[in-house]
Amino acid sequence: PGAGYSLRYQTFTGYALMESELRVGEDMEKGYGLGGGGSLGLLLGHGAWRGHGRLRFLDYPLGDRRESFLWAFEQNYRVARNHSLSLEFSRSRDFGRWESTAILFWNCYW
Repeated sequence: PGAGYSLRYQTFTGYALMESELRVGEDMEKGYGLGGGGSLGLLLGHGAWRGHGRLRFLDYPLGDRRESFLWAFEQNYRVARNHSLSLEFSRSRDFGRWESTAILFWNCYW
């Protein structure tokens, strides 16, 4: 469960979300983690280009005690009616480990 709020203005939409999360797995010391936190994001658009920046933080006080953090920026450029390029960057910290990701996609629709 969670809740959210968004605000739209011409070429962008901003949002804030309150979130909760339950993780269950054998690789966790206590077998589960229950936490809550929030996300902030901004959706942008100009012509054929779209962008989405977001931040997310969750604190897990029950079960396996830890914090999770993510920042990401995703963008998409429509090259033609059935083709687009997407580029995504993210940096996250989970289970005390930092991870960075950069991905480039060529999307073909039919």
